[in-house]
Amino acid sequence: MDDRRSMTRRTRARANVATTVVACATFAIARARATNGESVTPNVTTRDPERFGVDPARRSGAASALFTRDSSYKRLVVYGGATQGIALGDLWELDVVKDVASGEYGNWTRLHDGSGAGAPLGRASATACALGGNLYVFGGYSPGAGDFNELWKFNRTAESWSRVAASDGVVPPKRSGGVMTTPGGESGTTFLIFGGNGLNDVWEFDISTSTWTMVRSNTISNSVVGARAMTSSTVAVILVAIFVGGAT
Repeated sequence: MDDRRSMTRRTRARANVATTVVACATFAIARARATNGESVTPNVTTRDPERFGVDPARRSGAASALFTRDSSYKRLVVYGGATQGIALGDLWELDVVKDVASGEYGNWTRLHDGSGAGAPLGRASATACALGGNLYVFGGYSPGAGDFNELWKFNRTAESWSRVAASDGVVPPKRSGGVMTTPGGESGTTFLIFGGNGLNDVWEFDISTSTWTMVRSNTISNSVVGARAMTSSTVAVILVAIFVGGAT
């Protein structure tokens, strides 16, 4: 009887060790970073519950961008925002390609928790775009710090933030609540920002030269709409006019 009990205890111990090894290996795989720059979303068996398959906290004023390769690859990336007066700095990705069988979208993946000395201070009402496979975020507002005119890049391969400095020191005025677009699409080298804080200026940034260019200066608006209250449709018309012969 004693021999049998001893054998049972040894068998259970080995099983516990094996379970621990498998769990650690699964955790390590889930923590592994992407090497192709496309997505860090894991499969079901390697999902770390701290990052994958959980939803972002409620918020307003978040910035977003859509990464698209083809009809089978679309990722909505959402940054920052504010909740209950607190500015957030976390970064999330959602697979927005619907499953044919279920008709459902994919899960959320937290790409960065916003902590660390190398990450931007949490902010709301920033603007963002997908360019060259990376996320660019400009401006925004944080209580206690006010408005920003910083440009940040999130490298989706390395899962890390870096601040992008203008090579000549010229930067747009501080702002929050503007809009951003990429004239050449995600594969281009430039993006445009418009407005924010009652401004109606247009600026272009070239990621290949790290330079800002003022495309349209800020002017006093006499329209009923006004600079601050312009809609996204109005902004789109302005930006299209600039690149289709509207510039003088």
